[in-house]
Amino acid sequence: MKTFLSVWLGVILFSLTRSDAAVRTVTATERTITPIYLTLGKSTVLRFREKPKKVIVGNKNYFNIEFIENDLAIQPLGTSTTNLFVYAEDHTYGFSLHSNGNLAADDLIRVEWGSPISRQAVLPHDARVRSIGKQIKLTSQVQFRVEKIVSLHSKNLIWIEASLLSNERHRIRINEIKISLLESGKKIEPRFICGSSYIEPQRLNPCRIFLTRASDTHVLRIKFRNLNSEILF
Repeated sequence: MKTFLSVWLGVILFSLTRSDAAVRTVTATERTITPIYLTLGKSTVLRFREKPKKVIVGNKNYFNIEFIENDLAIQPLGTSTTNLFVYAEDHTYGFSLHSNGNLAADDLIRVEWGSPISRQAVLPHDARVRSIGKQIKLTSQVQFRVEKIVSLHSKNLIWIEASLLSNERHRIRINEIKISLLESGKKIEPRFICGSSYIEPQRLNPCRIFLTRASDTHVLRIKFRNLNSEILF
């Protein structure tokens, strides 16, 4: 009888643990890498509000990934830990995959997007925000993205919210990236500020580009390792 009760209590506790961990909602930002827990013999589904277009997996040999509309189904093929980047229409999501036989593995994860900057910053009433959402590859491993333009007329400030994503193994010095703008046909070198002196690998690195004035169109030129790129917005 005691053995039966012990087994029954164990089943109840296990069920409660699984129900808590099986379905959850996470908020991704340009500064976070979200952990995903998987187990052998099961698939975990990531459900996005936008349709994923491409994924980059650190170790392809240990994970099988399928695209199903706005979902990604991930099935581990072995015990491993690696990173995963999901490229969608408007955002790039970063995850760390953990397949270690964890009983409390995820079944379904609803992925939301939320910018910590927009949540924390309280802008004055005269602030204007224009969403851009354009990205360009500086190299096969380095991507630059223009998120939005913010204008503060009360302080005569205009800046671009941007981000850099590097899939290289080593970090990159920020001074290796040269930024210039074309305004009314004139080339200017705006103030370019990032959160660190380095672009860290396998993560989104937020940065800002300060403009001298507002314009309907901008041509942003980026030079990196003797390669030139342009974004028109």
